[in-house]
Amino acid sequence: MSLTPDVATKPLIIDLTWSKQPGHTPSFPPNFESLARRLRYQALGKACAAKGVQSILVGHHADDNAETILMRLASGRNRLGLRGISASCGIPECIGIHGIAESDRAKPPSRVSLTQPDLITHLPWRQVIDSVMPVEYGGISLHRPLLPFPKARIRQTCLENSIEWVEDESNSDLALTQRNTVRHLLTEGRLPKSLQFDALQGVIQYTSGKWRVLEDSIRCAFDACVIFDFNPLAGSLTFQFPSQRHFWDSDSLYYLDRWRFALLLRKLLSIVTPRTEISPEAMDGTASKMRELLRLASLRAAKGPNLNPLTSVVIPGSFKTTNLAGICIALVTRCNHSVPYLQNEARPDADETILKEFTTRNGLTWRLSREPFSDRSQPNNFLISPSKVSSLGQPAEDTPFQLWDGRYWIKVRNNGKEPLFVRPFQESYLKPFRASWIDESSRTQFDRSLATLSPANERWTLPAITTKQDLVALPTLGQNLIRSDWKDLVSWDVRWKKVHLPGDIVE
Repeated sequence: MSLTPDVATKPLIIDLTWSKQPGHTPSFPPNFESLARRLRYQALGKACAAKGVQSILVGHHADDNAETILMRLASGRNRLGLRGISASCGIPECIGIHGIAESDRAKPPSRVSLTQPDLITHLPWRQVIDSVMPVEYGGISLHRPLLPFPKARIRQTCLENSIEWVEDESNSDLALTQRNTVRHLLTEGRLPKSLQFDALQGVIQYTSGKWRVLEDSIRCAFDACVIFDFNPLAGSLTFQFPSQRHFWDSDSLYYLDRWRFALLLRKLLSIVTPRTEISPEAMDGTASKMRELLRLASLRAAKGPNLNPLTSVVIPGSFKTTNLAGICIALVTRCNHSVPYLQNEARPDADETILKEFTTRNGLTWRLSREPFSDRSQPNNFLISPSKVSSLGQPAEDTPFQLWDGRYWIKVRNNGKEPLFVRPFQESYLKPFRASWIDESSRTQFDRSLATLSPANERWTLPAITTKQDLVALPTLGQNLIRSDWKDLVSWDVRWKKVHLPGDIVE
């Protein structure tokens, strides 16, 4: 392969070590295709992270896209599944690996708040940087620049430029993977015309165009949501759905029908959920109930602008609290935040429509928080071994960040003599932890920190640093809340996962 001097680069060959996979052999491990893909992308991600590379270009082409659509059709997928392969995305195989999967560096969450909440029509805006938990951003992205081009065209281009074409021999084994079988059916023209390459490309173009329009309307609705409080310390979000009329007018391009509302709810849930994926179909029932309640509240409020929708609408019990995607969704009957705040300075006009409609109480306020843990839904607890000490008496190496419960990136430095654990906070830890402090002021500080977590059951979803039996610290509540006999032996960094908030400027 010949390259001109201005684009020449030294290749790096990465070996995949199959022997490190328990129960697998190099010849033919179970789930060969998915295992090979996971190992390949993790190796690529780690190599890029080590060299400071933030983008990976892969060679998926139009034929790969057609094969993907055909497999998704065969499995009953529709709607979003028929968009085809994403041109740009993160690396799903690297979820939980810091520095690769939507993580790389931290930034403090910023917010725009109101200085004089009583002067609704004359409100100056100011930027406020909260001294709270940092939020992750960055990470390594996959890009597929060859998706628009069929394989035959790419191959011909290579041949015309004296670039050797290499075909993976395993692609011809029809019994090896489902994709090989689908590829054979497509290339041999053994499918009905409606399922051949040109027809599938038409499906991809049509659904992708529809998705772009849908995505634009969802983004507008998301940016119009009123955020009262995003609290990563407790892992909660308090908000109102947009109340502008065009989101609820069936003749509007931005009308929030059942499908769009489900996608909007999924976008809000993604801020606090521990899940990496939420199927819109799986949340259709909950989304429909919430949307109907909002419709009733807006109709009632239209009859009298000063009516409180919480007291004007009969709320069925199933609407008050429900669990979805590891999140408790609850209606808020009392809100301590007198005015909403919006993210960043992306909306300098202060959007008076939202503020006025909020003051007339046209909306319902919702709170999203972590669903309490159960025996079936415990987070991935991890062990922090004592640090190795160098010849100079300093820790020889830093421990890596680990993703706890899909929400918190946590790095713990253990300079003690016994192992530590990161696991859920439990009620049994409270009494001995408070007793470990001699002075009353420390106990008071601890009690006040816990009192900020309302409702109280949210505290049992927080990460705790513990020994085998005792609580050492609650990392999300600050560096000062630490067991006295561990004060000089343990420290930590904690960050919220990467999220996008209404009004954020997306990287």
